[in-house]
Amino acid sequence: MKYRALCAAALLSACGQTAERATNKAPESPAATVAAPAPAPPTDTFPSTLPPTAAGQPWQLLPMGERVGPRPLAVETVGATELRNMREKLGEPTELVKGRWLAFDDQYLLYRASPRDTAWLSFELTFDDDKASGERGDITLAEVNLDGRGAPEAVVEIHSEVNGSGGGSRWRTLNVIDVARQQLLLHTTLADFTEAFPDYALLHGDTLAPEEITEGCERTVQVRGREVLISGGYDVNDTGKRCQLPGLRAGHYRYHGRRLYYRPGR
Repeated sequence: MKYRALCAAALLSACGQTAERATNKAPESPAATVAAPAPAPPTDTFPSTLPPTAAGQPWQLLPMGERVGPRPLAVETVGATELRNMREKLGEPTELVKGRWLAFDDQYLLYRASPRDTAWLSFELTFDDDKASGERGDITLAEVNLDGRGAPEAVVEIHSEVNGSGGGSRWRTLNVIDVARQQLLLHTTLADFTEAFPDYALLHGDTLAPEEITEGCERTVQVRGREVLISGGYDVNDTGKRCQLPGLRAGHYRYHGRRLYYRPGR
């Protein structure tokens, strides 16, 4: 279709502009003098045994890698002065959990253990390389005690996108974070869409069918007890049609004894 070439050219132009904007992050502030508010790591003894077998499926110990931790996250301390500077440069943050979790421009994720603390921890979120330059959209966060010990872990979903005049791309990314140890546990893509704008197509004499407006693949993530369940991928226009997304395979994930385990199943 002739609008597709125009859409692609417009989108490439927008991608270049977005990537350039993504490099213009807020300047780094001097290190804060207040102590980091992270909870002290638990000192109790963790079991070396596998988690209990569930639904007849034994757990498999996962090797640590790009998408499976635990591995250290880049974390900085943000004091009162730095927080004020961020408000001036980025505007008011979104409060994700009252008094304890903030998101600035949906690219800076801030945490403090108690509303009484004056210092925050700023966690660096993790994306696939081809999605890192997208503009951030909504971000959601749930606190879940996956290992049953110490502070709860954070299950974070980040929406990002890049748009041109004729269409755009949208993504949804999962980060699971061990807050107490400042480590990334799991990271994967949950959705990958391309979208064409009907009004732009009409300007160029084309009409889009409903299934041509949005195309792509997505999957869901749920927390069941202490397990993170990631579904298989399905077509956004036909939930009965399966598709593949990069990253973690579908199934159950368990954080136990400071290691990650997997078992298949829905």
